Amino acid sequence: KVKVPTETDQKRLFKVILSVLNYGPTQKSQDELLSIINAYKKGVDGVILGCTELPLALRNVRMEILTFDTLQILADAVYNYSIS
Repeated sequence: KVKVPTETDQKRLFKVILSVLNYGPTQKSQDELLSIINAYKKGVDGVILGCTELPLALRNVRMEILTFDTLQILADAVYNYSIS
């Protein structure tokens, strides 16, 4: 089962993405993203970080929930394809 962020949380995520794009990862963007993730982590196995800026906002953060960095997944797939 997939939980999709509410429209309000999608707007918050968009602000985090814009903040990372404009200013780089900041404590404020990190705190906001963690707030959103923490609101959803109960009852889920993991969180998909479905935008390239979201993992940047969480650099050097030890997560208590499994996160899927879609950019890293793509990079690994391209690498594995290229060496096969």
